Amino acid sequence: GGVTQIVMSQVGAGLAASVGYNNGWRYANLVPACFLVLIGVGLMLFSDDVPEGKFKELYASGQRKKQSYSALIMASGKDPRVWALCFIYGGCFGTEVAMNQQLAPYFYGYFGLSITSAGWAAAGFGLMNIFARSLGGVISDFANAKFGHRARHWVLFFTQICSGLMLITFSRQASDNFTGAIIVLLAFSFSVQMAEGATFAVVPYVGKILKALGPVSGIVGAGGNIGAALWGVIYREISISDPDPRAPFLVHGYAVLATCLLVPFVHYNTLGSMFFPATEKGEEDQPDVPAEEKTVA
Repeated sequence: GGVTQIVMSQVGAGLAASVGYNNGWRYANLVPACFLVLIGVGLMLFSDDVPEGKFKELYASGQRKKQSYSALIMASGKDPRVWALCFIYGGCFGTEVAMNQQLAPYFYGYFGLSITSAGWAAAGFGLMNIFARSLGGVISDFANAKFGHRARHWVLFFTQICSGLMLITFSRQASDNFTGAIIVLLAFSFSVQMAEGATFAVVPYVGKILKALGPVSGIVGAGGNIGAALWGVIYREISISDPDPRAPFLVHGYAVLATCLLVPFVHYNTLGSMFFPATEKGEEDQPDVPAEEKTVA
C-alpha cells in the first residue's frame, strides 16, 4: 500500500502533465491493471494449488481426498461467529483499504500538499504494513503461550480499540498541524494493521473447529473488501452533507470502535472467549489444517 501510494502518485502526476488531470488519473489505472493481468497469468501457469502441490496430482496419489465445497461453505456461512470475525476484519483491513483510497486526496485538499507530496504522506500509512501486521500475529502468539487461547481475543480487542481511537484522534487534527497528523496517522496505521494480524491469529482455530479452514478464511477475508466498499460509500455521503472534510474520518473511527463489541461473542466451547473459559477439551493449541485436508496414510 505504501509503495503504491508513492509510485502511483508519480505516475498520475506524470500523465497529468502530458494529457491533463482529467485523463491522467484514468490512464494511470492502466498501469496496475496490466500488472494484475501478468501476475494472474503467472499464478495460473506456475504456482501450486496448495503447499503440497497440484490438486490433480494429490487426488490421483490419494494424498488428498475431494471435498464438497458447498458443504464447507454452508458450515462456515451458518456460523454467526464467522460473520462476527468478518465484520471485525472489515473494521481493520477494510479500514486500511479505505485509507489507501482516502488519504492522498485528503492531504491534498485539507493540508494543501502537492499531488506528489500527498502521495508520499499517505505512503507512510501503508509502509507500516512491512512489519505491523505480522507483529499483531506475533504478539497474539506470545499472549497465547503465556495465558492461553483466550488472550488472542484480548489482543484482537485492544488492537481494534486502538485503531478506532487513533482514527478519531486523526480526524481532530487541524489543517495547520500536519506534523501532528502524520504522527497520529503512523500510530493509527500501526494499530489497525496489528489488528489484521490479530484477527487471522484467531481464524485458523475457527477453521479447524468447523473443518472448513478455506471457507472461513475466505469469508473473513472478504469482510475486508466489503468493509472498504462500505467505508467508501460512507465517506462519499458524509462529504456531501458535511462541509468539514474531517467528518467522515470521525464517523469511521466510531464505527471501528463499534466492531470491537463483536469480539466477546466469538466463543467456542473448546476455545473459550474474552470473558468465558473453554468448557470442553480440544486441540486449540495446534491450529493445523482440518482433518479431512491432511495427508491420507
